[in-house]
Amino acid sequence: MRSGPRLKSGNVNFDTIGNGLVGNGSVPSRESAILELLTGRLDRVVPNTLLEGKLINLNELESNAISVRAPRLRRNLVDGGAAVEINTIDGASTLLAEAQA
Repeated sequence: MRSGPRLKSGNVNFDTIGNGLVGNGSVPSRESAILELLTGRLDRVVPNTLLEGKLINLNELESNAISVRAPRLRRNLVDGGAAVEINTIDGASTLLAEAQA
């Protein structure tokens, strides 16, 4: 598998070509697409419409895609020991931030 540029958030390293986590376990492709977008925008609120657009490109969009995928991604990151948090803002946006100790 080719390795590419990495996006780093806390202790999470995301390989943009391999579309996966480096050193923190793994996430399915749908969650991986969300993580890539959030990791590139650490500490910035990302509208869910932008996340939905990423899933549309993968032909993976369902009516509740973000509300289902974000908690799964959150669990995978916690299980992998990631030092980041995924927060939902007013049900319309998502924020990835370094976890508070």
